[in-house]
Amino acid sequence: MGTFFKEVLSNVKRGIIRAKDGKKVRQVAYEWVEANIKSPIKTRIGYILFNGNTVQDSLAHGYGPDKLDAIPAIKNILEKGTYLGGEKDHSGATIINHYFAGKISFESKEEKIVFCRVREAEGDKEGKRFYVHEIFTEDEIEQIIDYVKKAKTKTQVKEFLEENDYRHSYVCIWANE
Repeated sequence: MGTFFKEVLSNVKRGIIRAKDGKKVRQVAYEWVEANIKSPIKTRIGYILFNGNTVQDSLAHGYGPDKLDAIPAIKNILEKGTYLGGEKDHSGATIINHYFAGKISFESKEEKIVFCRVREAEGDKEGKRFYVHEIFTEDEIEQIIDYVKKAKTKTQVKEFLEENDYRHSYVCIWANE
């Protein structure tokens, strides 16, 4: 297994953001970010809005325990992680998507890679905003890269990404595949 990101940017505790006290998980995430993160966050591409609303947007794309547990690490990934670059949105909208990645550790036991997408939409008065994050193991990253390298056509790659709700496109962007 390769080492994609050597330095752990955050050691996060499991279970901080879960549905509790009659509140749904997206509400708990919103409240945690509002109470613990000072936005905007200064990054190498300028300031990025990261607040309760933006984290709810990320969770609207789906979530599981790893994605919830990674929320406290997002600030460090945006500030200190690897900037992977930016590209125009595939939809044709006047949006530039910026990508960041970094390694986190769950309670110093299990390491995973977090990819974050920041959207910069033309005319958005709030500027660049955190949009969505995804979590991978290094083994998953290697499998995605291997699949893309073995694909015989760009159509096969596109179909693979569509089948996986474009979640795997983060890895392809990072690997320049």
